[in-house]
This record gives sequence, structure tokens and C-alpha cells, in this order.
Amino acid sequence: MNWIIFFTRQEITYQVYKLNEGDSIILKNKEEKNLEIVIILTGIISLAKIFCNKEILPLAILNKNDIVHQRTIDQTNYQITALKSSYIIKLKEENLYKAKIKIEYKINIIKCYQQTIKKYEEIISIINQTNKTKRIILFILLIFWRFGNIDEYKIIISFKLRKNYISTMTATSINTVNKIIKKICLDKQTAINFIKIKKLKLI
Repeated sequence: MNWIIFFTRQEITYQVYKLNEGDSIILKNKEEKNLEIVIILTGIISLAKIFCNKEILPLAILNKNDIVHQRTIDQTNYQITALKSSYIIKLKEENLYKAKIKIEYKINIIKCYQQTIKKYEEIISIINQTNKTKRIILFILLIFWRFGNIDEYKIIISFKLRKNYISTMTATSINTVNKIIKKICLDKQTAINFIKIKKLKLI
């Protein structure tokens, strides 16, 4: 869906932000009756919820056309971090839903919400793993499955999957991530951008 054309035709006010790789923004609603919506135009971002005690709850890895929708005001913030260069749109909820829009646009918006929900469910299923090794491996495989390209005996992603991202999105410490990555011999550097599959076995 081309959001810029849609918002322009519907005369909906919006703001566009560019996030370079590693950039983060914090979302916090201040108006109870006019919450904010964020839509990812391009790129890949991680979404996490930060509680008042500084605990972090990983929520999703999102990309093009996914929608971040805050529903209530509470003592939490939402943190968006760009895994690669990304553009996002920010607008007020009432600006979107009060507009008289055509049925085909409504259907597209619903589809965007549905695909976003699936990505929340992916992270939930990973976080539910009590074994930290499985949790980290499943997260890495998810990233390469969704964003990777096969080149001979490698699956390559177009960005660096840094260990601090893995730590945040799997709710494990950076020390645990280091130990597990060293154990499975993926990479000894601070980031991963390919997996060798030449000797991959399905068990």
C-alpha cells in the first residue's frame, strides 16, 4: 500500500521520520483520546515495551506496511529500533479513522493489521521457550527466514544482526547471547549477517 499517496488523497496529516541503522525512538502517548499510530514505510525495526522499572518486553520485528498502534496510556513506553535504515510514518489515530476512505483502502489497512499481529505472535512463540539456547536460535532462524537470501551455501541478510538486538528481542542477557553464539559457532564478531548451510541437517 502506498501510504503517502493515500494520506495525500485523504488529506490526512502525518509526519515521516528516517531512522538510520541502530537509531531508536521512544513512543509515549500523552493524549488519552487521541493516540498515535506508527506505520513502517520501508526498512526493518524491532519493537519493545519498556516498563517503569526499566524491564523490557520484546514485541515484534516489523517491516514494510506493519502498524504500531498504542491503545492505552499506562506507565510504559514503546521503543522502536531500526535494524537497518528505515522510514516510518507517525500520525494521530483520529486522523486515520475519521477520514471517509474507500472500501479498498479499508481492506488494505485491515490486511496490514493482520500481518502485524502475526509478527507479534512470532516473537511471543519464541519468548515462550524456557530454554534460552532454543530461544536465541529460533530468533536468529526467524530473521534469516524472513529477510534472508540464499547464495550458494549461505543465507545472507542485508543488515547486521547485532548481539544487543538478539539480547533485547529474546529477553536474555548479552553474556548469555555471547556464550550461545560462540557455542553454535555462528560468528565471533559483534554481529551476524550470514549462516552457512552447506552442512545443514534436518533432524
